[in-house]
Amino acid sequence: MVSFWLLKSGLIGLTSLNNLRLKIYMKYSNRVIGFAVLLAIVGFLIQLLAPVIRETLPPPTQSPYTPRTEYATPTPEQLSNRRLIATVFADVPQMVRTVDCESDFRQFDDKGKPLLSPTSDVGIMQINQVHWDEAKRLRLDIFHSMQDNITMGRIVYKKQGITAWMCYSGTS
Repeated sequence: MVSFWLLKSGLIGLTSLNNLRLKIYMKYSNRVIGFAVLLAIVGFLIQLLAPVIRETLPPPTQSPYTPRTEYATPTPEQLSNRRLIATVFADVPQMVRTVDCESDFRQFDDKGKPLLSPTSDVGIMQINQVHWDEAKRLRLDIFHSMQDNITMGRIVYKKQGITAWMCYSGTS
């Protein structure tokens, strides 16, 4: 646009205009070519030094997350317990995921003892000790009977809702 105005106004001739365009082109093309050469050199150096850099870096660490193997191959007992929880809590589908997280659908540990958490939660429903007296008063053996533990879990749910369990998240 500027070059057309200069030509039309008679301030510059056609030959001078072409020379001006050539100078502008040479000025910026040298920069573009120089930048392209610089990128090529950097790329070459990265490829050349990549094996050396890999040797000096520490080996990648394993992820701190290790999936539980029980998820991959649940036992028949766990599958049966899952179906039982899904039936008892048919009106609360989130309970299936919550019980899976809390106890992995187990009433007993590997040694056959009642499953007890570090926070004194027991059994498949992980009934906290604050509810043990009530379970005893109702003659529910939440330690040795899975059915009684689930019954007490239903009672706790009716009183406190799903938020009584630590594994519950508001997004489930």
